[in-house]
Amino acid sequence: MRWLRGRGATPRPYPEGVFPVRCQGRRGEAPALLKRRVPSSSSGVWGRQPPLHEAGLFVSAVNPVTIHGYGNNSVRKGKTDRKDALKISRFGIDNRADLRKYIPMEATRQNLKTFSRRYDLYTKTKTALKNNLISLPDMTFPGINELFDSPPRPDGHQKWVDFAAEFRHCECITRMSRKAFTDRYRKWRKRHKYSFSEGKAFDAYASSAGHVVYMPRNEHTRPLIAGAAEQLTSVSGM
Repeated sequence: MRWLRGRGATPRPYPEGVFPVRCQGRRGEAPALLKRRVPSSSSGVWGRQPPLHEAGLFVSAVNPVTIHGYGNNSVRKGKTDRKDALKISRFGIDNRADLRKYIPMEATRQNLKTFSRRYDLYTKTKTALKNNLISLPDMTFPGINELFDSPPRPDGHQKWVDFAAEFRHCECITRMSRKAFTDRYRKWRKRHKYSFSEGKAFDAYASSAGHVVYMPRNEHTRPLIAGAAEQLTSVSGM
């Protein structure tokens, strides 16, 4: 820029016919912009251009992946609004004939799109919490998530999750006799409103033996597993 000014040339910030959205125009430029095409990145707030569209401008929302891979032939690295605007402007000039006019999305489709994104976030969060709860007992009670195969209840509670929160370590069971564990298991099932099966109690008692654990039974184990179980239950009940 300085090299051009030193030789009497006045550089133009943007090419003729293209005005990127991220650039703030000067006063009095609005009528001139009506003859220009406005390329914009379709990500985030930059992809929502109803005011510009209603003003009569030719707005084109371009996929940000396409813009990101365009013109990367410079050794300079940097990302600012001005640099992004220049890049979008050059892309619009080089692909002027291929720019597609922006068409506002219907309210119903916009709502469905928002709900779909929120649902995807919900499922990803639930899966991450479930994997976290499975990985923690693997260090204290391996295979605890395979003791029960009952489906989740409408309130989000699952048998194996509540069981892991109560019997967080295999030593919580192996240090008791089978009769003592069966009595405690019966009380736990009654408190959580699960049906009692003596055979399930014997299976759980047998599954707790013979494990090599990597986390000792101490005061830190209970809050870790109980907190993970509570988080998964609260998300599953939504």
